[in-house]
Amino acid sequence: VASTTLLQLGVSKEDVMVPEREGADQEGMLP
Repeated sequence: VASTTLLQLGVSKEDVMVPEREGADQEGMLP
């Protein structure tokens, strides 16, 4: 369960970090 959660967390973080970074860049780097 821990492995699955860690894997899902890592994927979710990457999935969320990519669009967030792109969006922040387009919005003007939000804090």
